[in-house]
Amino acid sequence: MFLNFDRIINARDMGGIPLANGKKVKSRFIYRTGGLQNATENDLMRLKYDYAVENIFDFRGEADAKMGADRVPEDVEYINFPVLPPHFGKREKTTEPPDFIAIFHEVYGLIAESDTATKAYSEFFKVLIKGRGVLFHCHQGKDRTGIGAYLLLTALGADHETARADYLLTNEYMEKYIQTKIPEKDAFDEKTLRDLYLVRDEYLERYIARTEELYGSVYESLKKRFGLTEEDILRLRELYTE
Repeated sequence: MFLNFDRIINARDMGGIPLANGKKVKSRFIYRTGGLQNATENDLMRLKYDYAVENIFDFRGEADAKMGADRVPEDVEYINFPVLPPHFGKREKTTEPPDFIAIFHEVYGLIAESDTATKAYSEFFKVLIKGRGVLFHCHQGKDRTGIGAYLLLTALGADHETARADYLLTNEYMEKYIQTKIPEKDAFDEKTLRDLYLVRDEYLERYIARTEELYGSVYESLKKRFGLTEEDILRLRELYTE
């Protein structure tokens, strides 16, 4: 369910997503969004008092997290573990628009195999197991956040099609967001903006294919890569499903 904030983009409560065992994700416990650097005071009050957020987990790199620091409600814990390695994004300057499709193929390969991603998602699950209201995000809330949501839904018992639908749902928000960028005379044309802001099936499939090569399946990667035990997975389901 999408949530309307003043200045927090691509925000939604993961509650209500159906799971393969006949249950669903509990509402008002887990939220995925874009960055919080532009959050208004009203947004912060709503995060704390309306949605009971207790932890904010930021998947952005350290430089981005400092340059565009999150606005965090008082007494809410902020945690930053970058998914992408620090060398990512250092490219030669050019007058041509970036090839965002090629860039995102690289991004999803790194998410599937980098040590930084292993650490980030492992720490993410540690926070979730504590059973507190968790908001997680990256910059636009679609790629690093999208894989985090896909992994969590897999742990909670969602099948691939359900987790995939949640991943692609970000495009419903981003299609409207792109239209707000065009009147601003953004540096990129509409096609390039769409390549930048929309997710694609092929990105998710790249992540899944590489994960299957390394670990056998996405579910097995939860244990072999991110260190979850069967008891941890049962605990997550006790906390976040109904």
